Amino acid sequence: MNCLECADAGYRGKLDVRVIHSFEVVKEAVDLCFGRMIRGLAIAFVWGQVGLWCACAGSGESAHLVASVLPGPLELVSPAVVVLEEEFDVGAVREFRFVIKDVIVNDLDGDGRGWELRAYPSAMEGENGGVFFYSDDRGFVNPNVPEHTAIPSPDRLVYESGDGVSGFSVDYGISYEIPALAYAGRYTGQVRFEIKAD
Repeated sequence: MNCLECADAGYRGKLDVRVIHSFEVVKEAVDLCFGRMIRGLAIAFVWGQVGLWCACAGSGESAHLVASVLPGPLELVSPAVVVLEEEFDVGAVREFRFVIKDVIVNDLDGDGRGWELRAYPSAMEGENGGVFFYSDDRGFVNPNVPEHTAIPSPDRLVYESGDGVSGFSVDYGISYEIPALAYAGRYTGQVRFEIKAD
């Protein structure tokens, strides 16, 4: 039952609203007991799902609004595993670099903590039995919120603010060393990403 159904019933109703980004503004609240509009009421919420409760009162009393903010997720929006695949010719190159663009994170849990993003790259294995190992030329680059971001090691990124963030993005680059006597053919590897509260 929602507020529109409880005007004459004398008990509480509930209306759930999903907040998609940083806030949602409730522009109008309706005092159903008096049948008149209350305009210009703005209620801002941070993250997650909002429950809006109204108590429908009898004649001569006003409606009472109570808002509750429920936590959203700390989530990696981008794929957790990115497959790297390339065809190599013998002797053509000695190093090959991949750039994984826009690794995206949402921190909507409202816990007041930061978070840590880690990358776990693998070697590239060829269909012919060859193996390419990644070099020290790798790591997170180009965060879109640099003022709250630390990169203490190539495969570790720390977001230091506990205020939450939506649409955080960063790139990850990785280079592989190709031996002089490498087998020609197609090689496949991967980078796995994990996120946790810090």
